[in-house]
Amino acid sequence: MGHAAVRAASRAILDRFPVAHWTEGQHLVLGDTGLSTWRFLGRDGQGQMEDVQGCDVFEFSGDLICLKDSFRKQRVPA
Repeated sequence: MGHAAVRAASRAILDRFPVAHWTEGQHLVLGDTGLSTWRFLGRDGQGQMEDVQGCDVFEFSGDLICLKDSFRKQRVPA
């Protein structure tokens, strides 16, 4: 995925969620593997709230990301 594709994907998220926050981030790198955990809180244009926890797993090749997998879980209000 190139710069233009990353920019377009980010723009699509912000267009859908005009109010968006990524919180609770933690990051770890061990050798050529990285892990980021996070929580996304967003409100869409109709006022609906999204609350998602997730993690991204990275594989690095030198200074480049050669693989990124994302896993998400929708949080259900208590």
